[in-house]
Amino acid sequence: MDQVVDLDAVLVELVRRRQEWTRSGLVVGDFTWRDAAAAWPQPIVIDRESVADPESLGMTFDAGDGAEAALLVLWTGGWADLEASINGQVVLEAPEFFDVESCVAVADALVARLLGPARSG
Repeated sequence: MDQVVDLDAVLVELVRRRQEWTRSGLVVGDFTWRDAAAAWPQPIVIDRESVADPESLGMTFDAGDGAEAALLVLWTGGWADLEASINGQVVLEAPEFFDVESCVAVADALVARLLGPARSG
Protein backbone atom coordinates (compact mmCIF):
# COMPACT_ATOMS: atom_id res chain seq x y z
CA MET A 1 0.00 0.00 0.00
CA ASP A 2 1.34 3.42 -0.90
CA GLN A 3 1.59 5.78 2.03
CA VAL A 4 -0.21 9.06 1.45
CA VAL A 5 -0.14 10.40 5.01
CA ASP A 6 1.98 9.93 8.10
CA LEU A 7 -0.51 8.73 10.71
CA ASP A 8 1.75 9.86 13.54
CA ALA A 9 1.52 13.43 12.19
CA VAL A 10 -2.26 13.01 11.96
CA LEU A 11 -2.33 11.83 15.57
CA VAL A 12 -0.56 15.01 16.73
CA GLU A 13 -3.32 17.10 15.13
CA LEU A 14 -6.14 14.93 16.49
CA VAL A 15 -4.72 15.06 20.02
CA ARG A 16 -4.70 18.88 19.75
CA ARG A 17 -8.41 18.82 18.86
CA ARG A 18 -9.51 16.14 21.33
CA GLN A 19 -9.87 18.48 24.32
CA GLU A 20 -12.05 20.89 22.33
CA TRP A 21 -14.20 18.00 21.09
CA THR A 22 -14.61 16.77 24.68
CA ARG A 23 -15.55 20.25 25.89
CA SER A 24 -18.21 20.30 23.16
CA GLY A 25 -19.80 17.21 24.67
CA LEU A 26 -18.27 14.36 22.69
CA VAL A 27 -16.78 11.28 24.26
CA VAL A 28 -13.75 10.37 22.15
CA GLY A 29 -12.51 6.80 22.56
CA ASP A 30 -8.93 5.62 22.64
CA PHE A 31 -6.92 5.96 19.47
CA THR A 32 -6.43 2.56 17.86
CA TRP A 33 -3.82 1.27 15.45
CA ARG A 34 -3.42 -1.54 12.95
CA ASP A 35 0.06 -2.68 12.01
CA ALA A 36 0.72 -3.50 8.35
CA ALA A 37 3.69 -5.63 9.44
CA ALA A 38 1.65 -7.80 11.84
CA ALA A 39 0.65 -11.34 11.02
CA TRP A 40 -2.87 -11.91 9.72
CA PRO A 41 -5.36 -11.30 11.17
CA GLN A 42 -3.84 -7.98 12.15
CA PRO A 43 -4.97 -6.99 15.63
CA ILE A 44 -6.31 -3.56 16.49
CA VAL A 45 -4.32 -2.13 19.42
CA ILE A 46 -4.22 1.06 21.47
CA ASP A 47 -0.48 0.91 22.18
CA ARG A 48 1.23 2.86 19.39
CA GLU A 49 4.64 1.64 20.53
CA SER A 50 3.67 -1.94 19.66
CA VAL A 51 2.98 -1.00 16.03
CA ALA A 52 5.96 -1.21 13.63
CA ASP A 53 4.24 -0.04 10.43
CA PRO A 54 0.97 1.81 11.13
CA GLU A 55 -1.56 1.43 8.34
CA SER A 56 -4.64 2.71 10.16
CA LEU A 57 -5.57 5.04 12.99
CA GLY A 58 -9.05 4.75 14.42
CA MET A 59 -11.25 6.45 16.99
CA THR A 60 -14.82 6.43 18.20
CA PHE A 61 -17.06 9.38 18.96
CA ASP A 62 -20.21 9.44 21.08
CA ALA A 63 -22.31 12.55 21.59
CA GLY A 64 -23.72 11.06 24.78
CA ASP A 65 -27.32 11.26 23.68
CA GLY A 66 -27.55 7.68 22.49
CA ALA A 67 -28.27 8.76 18.92
CA GLU A 68 -25.12 10.40 17.57
CA ALA A 69 -22.10 8.08 17.46
CA ALA A 70 -19.37 7.19 14.99
CA LEU A 71 -16.36 5.06 14.22
CA LEU A 72 -13.69 6.68 12.04
CA VAL A 73 -10.71 4.74 10.69
CA LEU A 74 -8.08 6.72 8.78
CA TRP A 75 -5.90 4.70 6.41
CA THR A 76 -2.39 5.76 5.45
CA GLY A 77 -3.31 5.05 1.83
CA GLY A 78 -5.54 8.12 1.61
CA TRP A 79 -9.06 7.10 2.58
CA ALA A 80 -11.21 6.69 5.67
CA ASP A 81 -13.87 4.23 6.73
CA LEU A 82 -16.69 6.11 8.43
CA GLU A 83 -19.62 4.43 10.15
CA ALA A 84 -22.01 6.66 12.05
CA SER A 85 -25.49 7.20 13.35
CA ILE A 86 -26.42 10.83 12.74
CA ASN A 87 -29.92 12.18 13.22
CA GLY A 88 -31.21 8.62 13.36
CA GLN A 89 -29.69 7.75 9.99
CA VAL A 90 -26.97 5.18 9.40
CA VAL A 91 -24.06 6.76 7.54
CA LEU A 92 -21.44 4.68 5.72
CA GLU A 93 -18.84 6.68 3.83
CA ALA A 94 -15.29 6.36 2.50
CA PRO A 95 -13.95 9.91 2.21
CA GLU A 96 -10.57 10.35 0.55
CA PHE A 97 -7.71 12.66 1.51
CA PHE A 98 -4.26 13.46 0.14
CA ASP A 99 -2.24 14.91 3.02
CA VAL A 100 -2.30 15.38 6.81
CA GLU A 101 -4.42 18.53 6.61
CA SER A 102 -7.13 16.99 4.45
CA CYS A 103 -7.08 13.83 6.57
CA VAL A 104 -7.68 15.81 9.75
CA ALA A 105 -10.41 17.74 7.93
CA VAL A 106 -12.30 14.45 7.58
CA ALA A 107 -12.35 14.12 11.39
CA ASP A 108 -13.30 17.79 11.86
CA ALA A 109 -16.20 17.44 9.42
CA LEU A 110 -17.45 14.33 11.21
CA VAL A 111 -17.35 16.09 14.58
CA ALA A 112 -19.33 19.02 13.16
CA ARG A 113 -21.96 16.60 11.85
CA LEU A 114 -22.17 14.76 15.18
CA LEU A 115 -22.54 17.94 17.19
CA GLY A 116 -24.98 19.55 14.76
CA PRO A 117 -25.52 23.29 14.46
CA ALA A 118 -27.08 23.66 17.92
CA ARG A 119 -24.07 22.16 19.75
CA SER A 120 -21.08 23.02 17.55
CA GLY A 121 -21.04 26.67 18.35
